[in-house]
Amino acid sequence: MLRPFRSHRGFNLIELMVVIAIIAILMAAGLPLVTEGIRDSRIRSAGESVIAGLRVAQSEALKRNTTVRFQMMSNLFNSCAISTTGTAWVVSAANATGLCDLSDTEVTPFPVRREGAVASGDVTLEADGTGSFCFNGIGRPVTGSGCNTALSETIELKSSTTSCKADGGSARCLRVLITTTGSIRMCDPAVSSAQDPRIC
Repeated sequence: MLRPFRSHRGFNLIELMVVIAIIAILMAAGLPLVTEGIRDSRIRSAGESVIAGLRVAQSEALKRNTTVRFQMMSNLFNSCAISTTGTAWVVSAANATGLCDLSDTEVTPFPVRREGAVASGDVTLEADGTGSFCFNGIGRPVTGSGCNTALSETIELKSSTTSCKADGGSARCLRVLITTTGSIRMCDPAVSSAQDPRIC
């Protein structure tokens, strides 16, 4: 016995255009949130890299019982210079200016570790003082030749295109704090509650 023929109906052009329009509207509404999330993630990643470098310098100072530096650098080539807005960093026992490309740990500046392109996209770093943080043999910040002028310092992590939430903007800016006792931590300037551990 033959079954009656049934046509299988698909999407017509109008239905397809309606679906595409709905998807486009949803994507347009969600895109700013995704962009903000990516930017905030980049700021946090830059802060974590800076903290990792500072802790390496501190632990190396303890291990060697001598002064070790964390230096924010303009780049990692032989043209590098210490910069308060540097996007690369070098941990070494001596000033690494012009020597960031050296990898021999037995040769001045006795490099320990380095990292480039810490900040990406619109993320910026800005340090107090000179951009060179020194730790002594007991892991505490020290001042002096080639080091910052104050024992307590900060490194600001911001967006170059959007103002911080603390200033009424939408960017979640962060701050790395180095205290006189050698404590290193990241905080959020927009947090105002004294009970919140992220407070600066």
